[in-house]
Amino acid sequence: MVIVHMGGLLCSELLEERLMKLVANEEQLPGGHEVPVGYVSPVIRDEVVQLLRDLTKKLDCYSETFARAVSILDVFLWTVKVRVKFLNCLAVTCFFIAAKLEEDIEHVPSLDRLVDESECGCSSVDIQRMELIVMQKLNFNLVRTAPLELLQILQSIVCSSYLLD
Repeated sequence: MVIVHMGGLLCSELLEERLMKLVANEEQLPGGHEVPVGYVSPVIRDEVVQLLRDLTKKLDCYSETFARAVSILDVFLWTVKVRVKFLNCLAVTCFFIAAKLEEDIEHVPSLDRLVDESECGCSSVDIQRMELIVMQKLNFNLVRTAPLELLQILQSIVCSSYLLD
């Protein structure tokens, strides 16, 4: 049991180290926009989206949960400047919110399971605090069209027009 826990800590430390290297290497965004040192940049955001994708597969969740989690994360990152050290906790929190919205009630992972499986380095209490912050900053408005939903709508329009012809 201790080995698994130590393995989880090691994974989160390696992920944090990898993110910090990306921060050090990325000084400027395309178009001349600078990212303040220590804050989330597009490259670092892409890394954490990969973490969300892996977590979705590991927990056997719907692709809609992944899409909703990324959507919530992107809206939050657009609204608030986030330091890299909080990004793992933020990503797991966005996933937890998305799971509550998209998954069947019996399939929503518990906070303890989510902390263990994600190896994010934060506690369930941290996720609960971050959940409140996310909800407040987004004015409790989580009913936004995710990109996956838009693609599904477009697919149904194309299919229905094809069937009518």
